[in-house]
Amino acid sequence: MIDDLKKEVIYYRNIFKQLANEDPEFLLRELFDIRGDLKVKVDNLYKELEESLHAEGNNKGKILEQIVDEIFLSTNMYKNKVNIRDSSNEIDLLVDLNNLGEIESGILPDIMKNNKQIIIECKNYNRRIDVNWIGKFHSLLRNRKKKFGIIFSYYQLKGIGHWDSARGLVKKIYLGEGIVIINITKDDIERIVKNETCIVKIIEEKYNELVFQTD
Repeated sequence: MIDDLKKEVIYYRNIFKQLANEDPEFLLRELFDIRGDLKVKVDNLYKELEESLHAEGNNKGKILEQIVDEIFLSTNMYKNKVNIRDSSNEIDLLVDLNNLGEIESGILPDIMKNNKQIIIECKNYNRRIDVNWIGKFHSLLRNRKKKFGIIFSYYQLKGIGHWDSARGLVKKIYLGEGIVIINITKDDIERIVKNETCIVKIIEEKYNELVFQTD
């Protein structure tokens, strides 16, 4: 029974490999598109997120945390821990590659492959994220000796141009210390929810954009 299952796994992996070579986007779509009951759940959470912009209270922030949690869990490659506290900091979401993620990490972009643990902050504010929050997140990453973190927010980082305010600070941090901070917004989440793209492609796009703008 086990031997037969192993043979089937090898067979289907070979088919996936062939199809992925013919269509490089195929494997990402198959693995990371959100479907079924999970799609219904994420759709409902996204509607709550849209309606939460001018709401108040702790639940507002939890909505963004929930949708991000579900998006990463939907990949089946990550195990998540929510609201982790230590003596000086709180982490909204900590995601680690699970056993399957370790095995299939070859399909991930280098920024995810080389950073198996990702620290995530969720800021569901009705204003753009300023340099103070970037500074706090930067300190959190440094204290934990991490080189990659993501800020999810309703709006994009504050800044008139690429090098102004919070948008500029993440670039200076990257150039000075090699610490990557990317920002994923409500509009990006909408693209994921509609299966126009997936979380892996969004992360790759944002990282490549950071590298291009600082080259």
